[in-house]
Amino acid sequence: MTIPVSVVSVKAAKDAKSSNYADFLFIGGSISIPVDQAAFDTLKPLEGSEVLASFQMKPSGIARFGRSVSIFEAVKFLGLVK
Repeated sequence: MTIPVSVVSVKAAKDAKSSNYADFLFIGGSISIPVDQAAFDTLKPLEGSEVLASFQMKPSGIARFGRSVSIFEAVKFLGLVK
């Protein structure tokens, strides 16, 4: 799914066993997800800017005000849309 986001920060891995992370802000919330080295290199210069990004989404059912609703959570960064 493609959504407009702000790239809040991009954090490098601390060691060989950890991952690079990117923090995104969008209407309705924010996410911090792991990204690979290629995505890290692409996103680092874009910190603080708004971009159109594509994410893999995972549906999840939750109860809101006594009713079951479906939400979609971004679980993987797929790339930027030009």
